[in-house]
Amino acid sequence: MSARDQIQLFLEMCLTVIAVIIFIKVFMVGDRVLIAASLLKGMSPIIILIGVAYMKLRYSQYDQKRYKIETGASDEEYVLYLNYYHKIASDLVLFSVPILILSIALFSNAELDKEDIIQAATAFVLVYYWQGMLFKRRER
Repeated sequence: MSARDQIQLFLEMCLTVIAVIIFIKVFMVGDRVLIAASLLKGMSPIIILIGVAYMKLRYSQYDQKRYKIETGASDEEYVLYLNYYHKIASDLVLFSVPILILSIALFSNAELDKEDIIQAATAFVLVYYWQGMLFKRRER
């Protein structure tokens, strides 16, 4: 582990300890336990999402370092070998994500709102641009 990694890990640990101390001081000592419970209950999906994204980022950094050590590569680019099957699978994901979002909203509310349509359209546009970024930059 390099010195930069150790410093980064130390700073992460310090920020975590400071956040826990502030949480205990403000909410537990200040007799605001019910507010803290409702706050944590409301923020739990965001906390889980951030935690998973953080773990994925750390694993990607580890995987990239391991790849560099094993191959001796100095560049930051990856080579993807995609064929027509991958394009079809990507198209399937492209069109199934908005349908899945709309069907979940339809089954939970029994009607579609404006927000549900906006969410489905946003997911479609994001997946469309991601797919374009992967498949349009090919060498001929």
